[in-house]
Amino acid sequence: MSVMTPSDQLRQFSWWVFIKCRRLCCSTVGIIFFMFILPMIASLCSIIFVAYPAVQLFVDSLGQHKRIFQNRTFVINLQPVPYASLGRCEIRNGELDCPDVRRKGRTDLRQTQLIAIRMLRIFDLIADRHKINYWLCRGSLLGAARHHGMIPWDTDADVAMAHADYKKFLEKGLKELPSDIFFQTKATDDQFEFPKSSALTAKLRDRSSCVKSCLNDHKKCSYEDGVPLDIFALPQDDMGNFRETEPQPGWHNMFQSFLYGADTTIIYSDIFPLKKLKFEGFALSVPNQWEKHLQLWYGAYNEYMKIPPEFDRHPPGDIVPDPLHSCKDLMKKQKRMRNKTSL
Repeated sequence: MSVMTPSDQLRQFSWWVFIKCRRLCCSTVGIIFFMFILPMIASLCSIIFVAYPAVQLFVDSLGQHKRIFQNRTFVINLQPVPYASLGRCEIRNGELDCPDVRRKGRTDLRQTQLIAIRMLRIFDLIADRHKINYWLCRGSLLGAARHHGMIPWDTDADVAMAHADYKKFLEKGLKELPSDIFFQTKATDDQFEFPKSSALTAKLRDRSSCVKSCLNDHKKCSYEDGVPLDIFALPQDDMGNFRETEPQPGWHNMFQSFLYGADTTIIYSDIFPLKKLKFEGFALSVPNQWEKHLQLWYGAYNEYMKIPPEFDRHPPGDIVPDPLHSCKDLMKKQKRMRNKTSL
């Protein structure tokens, strides 16, 4: 009896594999797989792993060149003086004592941030008084983790809460807002369009500033457009878990949305019990697992904790709001200029 050598065994195995593959390819299942399923998988993989990153890189490159050609430069201080060192914002004798300190900022951008921080601190004091649970989210949470305050080129603030706490704020806290802050919802300002597929439920708006979104779009400012604080009221399921929507653009979030859908479930224990992080000299509430929250929006720790290069530090939409004039004042000024030019 002859003994098969390793090379003979390899040839025999290869021949066996060839026969099996040929039978599979010639079968109905094989034809369907190779003619329809495999090309679909290959096309899908090429979109996910090649086309989308390439398009995103191209768009980012265009954005960088656009900013360069526009010659837009922004004075950004990476270590500004914290709000708490510029003025007080607390409850004294049962009343809010939070004077406006915007003019202590050295640039329009920092003055804008001081407006947003004041509204955030007022919201925090009201929430604490009425046992309303909220937490910093999105850009404000990233600012707390990375800068211990506002992201130096950001122009608004973001908080999230459960629907039940939002209702409590409407019942007990809303009436305590100072008169210079406007509470913007679909009910109070039907001219402003809230995103339809978003948990963004309301905004606090400073009445004496202007984001200039509607002015730059050559529209009449028919809605309140002061510096905002965004309030996200999140729905909960039967287990108390929260549903987050609108993942940030980016490779990891695009892949996650493809696999699991645009909505992301946030486990209750990832939010509660709330923790505190320093924010502009104040201790504000953040999720219990705030690192997970940032990973959901901005990727791994070494990604979101890294300060972007200088060319990528710019306010949203490359717009610095006017911190000292309302949109109505700016519209009147534009009208006067047009009338003066026509003479």
